[in-house]
Amino acid sequence: MPMGEGDAISRPWTDLRTVIGANIDRNELAGRLLSQLAEGLTEVDRYGMGEWLQRWRRWDYLKGRSVVVDGVPPVTGIAAGIDEGGALLVNTASGQSVVAGGEASLLQIGGAP
Repeated sequence: MPMGEGDAISRPWTDLRTVIGANIDRNELAGRLLSQLAEGLTEVDRYGMGEWLQRWRRWDYLKGRSVVVDGVPPVTGIAAGIDEGGALLVNTASGQSVVAGGEASLLQIGGAP
């Protein structure tokens, strides 16, 4: 996205060109993502979720951060990782919620506590 287009976004954002330092062909990126997704789904089908969950949990950026998950009603709290089925766990004021779908937005920028 051109930098001027980001003026309308009210939250911090970046793009892959800025992060990587080079232009990225979006068709090539989409192809690679789909290929990796298909490979991952095949692994899960053959061997179960164990190895995938370990990798996800090692790189889980949301864990420990304040989030809101869109829904009716929205779920707001601290991301607490994922369960054995891959659902997001959110610690809320009323207990732990299990969120199996939706869009999670960070309410906290920076490192997790």
